[in-house]
This record gives sequence, structure tokens and C-alpha cells, in this order.
Amino acid sequence: MLKEFQEDSDSRFKRKVIVTCSILGFAVIFLMGLHIERTIVTQKLANKYQKLQSEQKWLSGYNAPRHLLFFKSLVQPIQRTKIESVRQEKISLLQQNQLTIKSVRNERLKKETKGKRLNYVSNTLQVEGNWENVSACLQQFNQSYLTAVSDITMKNNNKNGLVDVSIKYRIYYI
Repeated sequence: MLKEFQEDSDSRFKRKVIVTCSILGFAVIFLMGLHIERTIVTQKLANKYQKLQSEQKWLSGYNAPRHLLFFKSLVQPIQRTKIESVRQEKISLLQQNQLTIKSVRNERLKKETKGKRLNYVSNTLQVEGNWENVSACLQQFNQSYLTAVSDITMKNNNKNGLVDVSIKYRIYYI
């Protein structure tokens, strides 16, 4: 029967069978594609659901008052008008720690930068004192305002046994 079907060349039946088999083949391939697409979409939705569940679990354990207290404790940039008062506080910190101030050099305010960078003004202090006082001062230096020590140079002064310290720091402002 299959041999006769292959030898038949002008029959309309043979053409109908080929067209029907082709349509059925394309339909099966199309349905398989739809099934694969449905599986992919279902997997994405399952992943999204799991992510939402983990975020919901995290959110249920979120302690807002504790985090707000933490954010309030972070140091913030100062207002531009308070730069001089911060400089004076740094100098009084040096004096409180019994350090001798040799020189103070404050940069002028530069043109403010736009964008993501914070504006800052650089300062340089040259002080002298014993090791304990210098280390105590440096521990307190960045606690109250958004300041950053960018360079420290320490030299042992053999004449009097004290430490000569040069501190370059930045005061960040908005």
C-alpha cells in the first residue's frame, strides 16, 4: 500500500494527504512552541513570586525606628556658611588635646561643582605634641561633621621628643 502511494503521481488524494500532513506537522511545531513559551512565562512568574515572598519576609522584619535612628547618627555635610565654625572647632579640638599649633592653612572656597560630587574645602594643620595626645585627637577628628583626613605626615622630633604632625583634611559642604 505504501509502495502504491509512492508511485501514484497525479492523484488528488496524494496531494490532500501531503497537505494535511504538512498542516498537522506545522500545527504540532506551533503547539510545541506555545508550550515552551508557556513554560518560560510560568517559570518567570514563579521566580518573581519567590522574590516577592523573600522581600515580604525581609519587610516584615524591618525595624523602621532603629534604621531612622541609625540614619540620624550619620554625619552630614554642613552648610556653606558654617565652614569657618567647623574650622574653629577643629582648632579647639587640637587645643583640648594639648597639641601645639604651628600653622593653619585654609583654602579659599572654590566654585561649586554640579552633579554627583560633594563640594569640599581643603585645610592643612601643622601641630606638635606627644604621641598619646596626637592619637586621641585623630580619633575624635571625624566624629562630628562630614570631614575626611586626606593625608597625615608624622615625624619624630628628636630635639624635644614630641611628634610633628601635618594633617590635610577636607570639610564637605552643601
